[in-house]
Amino acid sequence: GSCQARRQVGDIALAVLQPCVPEDQVEPHTHDDAHLLLLLEGQYRSSAVGMPPQSNGATLILNPPGTHHRDRFHGEGGRFFTISMPAARWDQAREQRDLAEFAHRLDGSALAHAAALLHELQRWDDLSPLAVQSSLELLLDETCIDARVQSSGGPPWLERAREQLAD
Repeated sequence: GSCQARRQVGDIALAVLQPCVPEDQVEPHTHDDAHLLLLLEGQYRSSAVGMPPQSNGATLILNPPGTHHRDRFHGEGGRFFTISMPAARWDQAREQRDLAEFAHRLDGSALAHAAALLHELQRWDDLSPLAVQSSLELLLDETCIDARVQSSGGPPWLERAREQLAD
C-alpha cells in the first residue's frame, strides 16, 4: 500500500498504509516477517486459515511469520496500521510467550495496545521509541494463546519480571 506515515524503532516498523492494488490483482503470498494489522477503514478480506473471511471496523489481525494468504480490501478505500517485526524477533518473543503459530483476530486489550501504538506514531517525539517498545511488549503479551488461563499469577510480563528478580 501507499505509506501515509512510517517510523522504525530498531527492527520494528510502524506504518499507516492505504491499499493501492485493486482487490482482483492481489495474489496469494507468504510473509517472512510477523505483522499485526489494525484495520482503520474499509472491508478487509483474508484467506488465511482461521481468519474470518471479511473484517469491518476496528479489527486487529495477527499474521505470524509464514502466514500464507490473499489479504486485500474489498471495493474502494481502506486504511490500515501495521506493526512489523522480523521472524528472528518473533522467535525471541516466542521463547518468552506462547504465541500463536497461525493468523487470527485479536480483541480486547490487544486492540487497545495496538491503538496506543498508532497514537504514538501519530504524535511522535523523543520518548516515542521507548513507548513503542513498552507497548509492543504489552501487545505481545496479549497475543498469547489463552494468556488468561496460562498464568494464574498475572500477565506474562509480570511472570518474566518475577523470574528476573529471582535470578
